[in-house]
Amino acid sequence: DNMSHFMDCADLYLTKPGGISVTEAAAKRLPMVFVNTVSGCEDYNCNFFTGRGGAVCKESVDDLANECVLLLADDERRARMADALSKVYTGNPAQEIYKILTTQ
Repeated sequence: DNMSHFMDCADLYLTKPGGISVTEAAAKRLPMVFVNTVSGCEDYNCNFFTGRGGAVCKESVDDLANECVLLLADDERRARMADALSKVYTGNPAQEIYKILTTQ
């Protein structure tokens, strides 16, 4: 019930690259670390956000933990990731989807 609030309070989001959760995080400009667990549509999400600089992806538990520690200690890097996410979503995603659906 409080996911929006938790994301507002977070410095970093550790998650799998599922569509809804990463879209919510990206809309909030919350840098992400992806657990590479499922292929298929999540591969697209992983590639999309890592390719734009808003997320990183690691496969092993040790690599995930190390990356999170490094990112939490690096305010500038997280700011660059947040900035990259702001370029992905320049408006309100819900309004953009509504516009697309109502013009077809």
